[in-house]
Amino acid sequence: MDKNISKYLPQIDKLLKETEKFSLPKGTTKTLLKKALSNLSEKQRKALLDGSFTEEKDLFSKENFKKALFEELNCLASPTVKTVVNATGTLIHTNLGRAPLSPFIIDEIKPFLTEYSDLEFDLLTGKRGSREKHLFQDFFENYNILVVNNNAAACLLVLSTLAKGKEVIVSRGELVEIGGSFRIPDIMKQSGAILREVGTTNKTRLADYESSISDNTGLILKVHRSNFVMDGFVEDVSSEQLLSLSKRYGIPFFLDAGSGALKILSYLSTSEPVIENEISLGVDIISFSGDKLLGGTQAGIIAAKPSLLKQFKDNPLYRALRPDKFTIYYLSRLFYYLSIGDTTKSPVIKNLLTLESEIKKRAEKLFRLLKGVPKDAVKIDKDVSAPGGGALPGVFLPTFVVKIKHPSKKEEEVRKFFLNLPKPIITRQKEAYTLIDLRTVFEEDLAYIAKSIIALFT
Repeated sequence: MDKNISKYLPQIDKLLKETEKFSLPKGTTKTLLKKALSNLSEKQRKALLDGSFTEEKDLFSKENFKKALFEELNCLASPTVKTVVNATGTLIHTNLGRAPLSPFIIDEIKPFLTEYSDLEFDLLTGKRGSREKHLFQDFFENYNILVVNNNAAACLLVLSTLAKGKEVIVSRGELVEIGGSFRIPDIMKQSGAILREVGTTNKTRLADYESSISDNTGLILKVHRSNFVMDGFVEDVSSEQLLSLSKRYGIPFFLDAGSGALKILSYLSTSEPVIENEISLGVDIISFSGDKLLGGTQAGIIAAKPSLLKQFKDNPLYRALRPDKFTIYYLSRLFYYLSIGDTTKSPVIKNLLTLESEIKKRAEKLFRLLKGVPKDAVKIDKDVSAPGGGALPGVFLPTFVVKIKHPSKKEEEVRKFFLNLPKPIITRQKEAYTLIDLRTVFEEDLAYIAKSIIALFT
């Protein structure tokens, strides 16, 4: 290492000796102290290597060391997760935790989480019960639901239960990647099922499915392309057609509906499978995500007739995939409220249904709060938002944004300013402007955003 660099990177043992002079915060262990010193050393090393270091910023100088150490210890003692303001306009933002949950439902189920509950206890018999009894089972007519950790887990469980060692017929145009490099063929391989591809990438016909049916066919699978759109010279087979084919041959039909659009959202896209409509057709099994268009917790929801659900529950794999009590209790209440038409308990659904005029009012309120900000630096404009989260591809929602253009700071400087706030504001950039998209901004954050914008120009 260069002598000039090593000069500013004291050994950890030497630094530990220095800390003996300080009255450290209560609960500071030697392990925590070493971690804090190591972090400071790494920060200093990075600054030295990228050229941003100055002697005034030397973390280990007599003037800076104690303050830097205490700040690092405080940082280590704080939760690593931060709340942020989502001003991107992307409703289901995977990087920002996907669906925000309902404070009302959180408050409602809090006693069940902080006290003991009858999660798996039958109060009538005094013996062990089933956690599934708490799920609200009256939402999908005569179909019951089973919940696992995510929709990939739902696919894995269905395939493993009904098609292990058997062929599963699926269109080549539906062998999708569902995010995080997880692909349908990989999930199928893990389940023990045998992939039987039919058709081509852009065109698959009913005859392709029928000609591939054999004595070893265990399942017909249709995967909704929930995160991209195929347009042009394309053709695929509807659920209704595949269901008719499956009944003719006595083979179960499984629809992976992906993002999980309920009937109340059906007007947003004609290509999105509506869960209630598919169930009305009589699909044998349907699965979808809990934390996308449903607006709930991370989960994979399987809806099927009770006899089929019993097979999934009896699969030893289910125990490894089943969710915790929080997910069970939360989804049970969410399905109840949605069943009585109360969409306010799903912030995602509520947001998707928010009228353009309401978003405009929100933008105007924010604009009025920007006292002292140069009027030529900010303006209100119409724009569009994306649902996000691999849901409703090709659908864009009308929105209003507050556009910011600083006279001396570049867009990247403005973006970083908002990222470095105590409660970071996640913006988006467009045509040299920084945008605050009001579709995804909560009313209670407007004053904070306004204060932050004013600070940017101060």
